[in-house]
Amino acid sequence: MWSGLGETRVMSEDHEVRSTVGLVIRDPALVLGILASVFLFFSMLLFPVFGILVGLFTPLPLLYFYYQRGRTIGLVMIGLATLVVGIIFFMDSNLAGGLMFLGYGLLVVVMAESLRFSLPPEKVIGYPAAALLGLGLAVLIVSSTFHGQSPWAYGQNVIKTHIEETFRIYQDILTAAQQSRAPLESDQAEDRSGITGEDEGRKIEAEFPSAAPDEEFGKLASLFVRIFPGLMIIGVLLLAWINFMAVRWLLAWKGVLPHHLADLKKWKAPEVLIWGVILFGFCVILPIEASRSIGLNGLMVLALIYFFAGLSVVAYWFDLKAVPRFFRVITYMIIALQQYLGLIIVGLGLFDLWFDFRRLKKAQSNS
Repeated sequence: MWSGLGETRVMSEDHEVRSTVGLVIRDPALVLGILASVFLFFSMLLFPVFGILVGLFTPLPLLYFYYQRGRTIGLVMIGLATLVVGIIFFMDSNLAGGLMFLGYGLLVVVMAESLRFSLPPEKVIGYPAAALLGLGLAVLIVSSTFHGQSPWAYGQNVIKTHIEETFRIYQDILTAAQQSRAPLESDQAEDRSGITGEDEGRKIEAEFPSAAPDEEFGKLASLFVRIFPGLMIIGVLLLAWINFMAVRWLLAWKGVLPHHLADLKKWKAPEVLIWGVILFGFCVILPIEASRSIGLNGLMVLALIYFFAGLSVVAYWFDLKAVPRFFRVITYMIIALQQYLGLIIVGLGLFDLWFDFRRLKKAQSNS
């Protein structure tokens, strides 16, 4: 009896999935969303610089339709897009690329569900980032176990390998630059100004220094290993933040933006994070290498969160003073390009806890 009920339930679920797949395939908008996500993902491989920036929005089409059309259609779209990417990478014998796209799918699921449950912005961004970092940690543990190393040692080797490849590319570029500026004919050893070919060679070496020596390479590799955890967390948080802001704009354009996400100009960093600043700052000043690394990585991550809070302060005052849109765009571009101005924005977000630049606490007490 129970086995018959189980078989009936499985058949019913299988029929529902097939019906949903057929519904998705017959809907041009959903098919376009799948293809757009796949194209954005592969643009990172097709276009070296611009493609990386565009590829950050890979989750956006799937995220929008997941939130708009519901969980079932959203999951089917993610599955179909993953299938397309997986087939392409399988033909190229590249399983890492398919796993990376699966990570984007995980971000879509967690962020869309967070939006559907009307969670606050910090959780809509934080939960998907935590899920992606958990997936990355799981992959690191599995890979390190397969290679017979500890996760930390395996991660160090991977980072150093990438740095070596970067320096090799840099050296090839310098070599090509030197060759392009070399004399066209070897018998022209001296020109009218008295500069010999040997002098010209020394001049080129001065302008295009050779690859960093082993000692400098070792220091740089060690630094990257120390701050790599913080860089990873920052990168994942930025990925989640970019897609959150993009889907928020799309939902506002369609007139279906949730009310609690309508005004981010009053968002501020959770007050409890100030204890993290104190703790990580204390770790940095301790004369222990491991403690300093933990403190440095922690402060890097918190600086990004307070940077977001500082941007909210700036956006609030822009709106209050009715600053023209053109000037706002220029200001945000300058903030993104100037690191010192970025530090000022971090300070705005941090000290807003005490100075209340937007008078939010006063407004809440009056109400």
